[in-house]
Amino acid sequence: MNEQIQVVFMHLFQFLGGRILKTGAAVLITALICEAFGWSPVFAVITAIVTIEPTAAASIKKGLIRFPASAIGAAYAVLFTYLFGQGAITFTLAAMLTILTCSKLKLDAGLLVATLSAVAMIDVVDDHFIRTFFTRLGTTSIGLVVSTLVNLFIMPPDYSVEISKKVVLLQTRTARLLTDVVGGLLEEKDVKPLESAYQEDQRTFEKTETLCHFQRGEWRYRRFTREEMRKVHFDLKKLETLRHIHFHLGNLIAIPSGPLTWKEQQKKLILQSSLSLAAYIEDPDGKFDRTLHATMQPIMEQFWYAKANEEEEYGEMNRLFTIEISLLYEVLAIFELVEELQAHSTFRQKQFSPPLFDYRQ
Repeated sequence: MNEQIQVVFMHLFQFLGGRILKTGAAVLITALICEAFGWSPVFAVITAIVTIEPTAAASIKKGLIRFPASAIGAAYAVLFTYLFGQGAITFTLAAMLTILTCSKLKLDAGLLVATLSAVAMIDVVDDHFIRTFFTRLGTTSIGLVVSTLVNLFIMPPDYSVEISKKVVLLQTRTARLLTDVVGGLLEEKDVKPLESAYQEDQRTFEKTETLCHFQRGEWRYRRFTREEMRKVHFDLKKLETLRHIHFHLGNLIAIPSGPLTWKEQQKKLILQSSLSLAAYIEDPDGKFDRTLHATMQPIMEQFWYAKANEEEEYGEMNRLFTIEISLLYEVLAIFELVEELQAHSTFRQKQFSPPLFDYRQ
């Protein structure tokens, strides 16, 4: 029976998502606390919904900003209701001055909560202005505290698995893009259509970097093992190297297509080297028949041969940016980064390999 309940809960979690469930939990707990005090839960619930953040670190950091911002909004609502009553001018002044004051005091993270609290309070302010102010401030505080505690203790976020999956995806997509771009240039085709795939990868890089930022922020407020932290660290290093590789792929896409001076055999050797390089990018831990240096030897030789020919033919008017030299230069730059990627993987394997058994004991 317990196993069936766990299965149902897992399916529910996957269907709804962690953030929706946490929002529901925060709303329920907030409403119950306010009802216990005999307060209207509306403002506390609004605050709890708005202040649920992707990480506990963000909830704590922004909560420290949202509390004084909410106090400012509540104060303006009470003040203008006292002066002008519950009319249009009160709503306008409360909203405008709350936004202005929060902006001037650099409380931007709490601006939305403060403004919503200010305009929503106006309809419920009674003759006891001071009591109303502290009551609304108390309900807002309950929403802030509950949403923060929910983020800390209920289904706390762990992005490490998602980060690893995205890094593997980016390795595969980067390797594929390299072969497509180099293959297209060698066939003298226009590779500009590949820019859409490049931009899509850029967005994936940005999302993964955001997850890394979230995960590192969680280390300040939750316990993680040294091994878990080390894995995220290595994934981040790999992500940074892949980002640099991607930059050079963008340079390759920017190379204009045109006729090449290479023979078919030369093109074939360059393509084979690029395919091997892509294989190392996709699986830097894999077992390969040849070393990375050996696979890149044809491109190295071709680069220096093309460079020497250009210097001999043009002398001082050295054309450093012919299609051939530009292509080879960018591939060699990627090669150096792949060496770095491979070094990270080798070091990681040593870090996570089990210790040797000491037979002397």
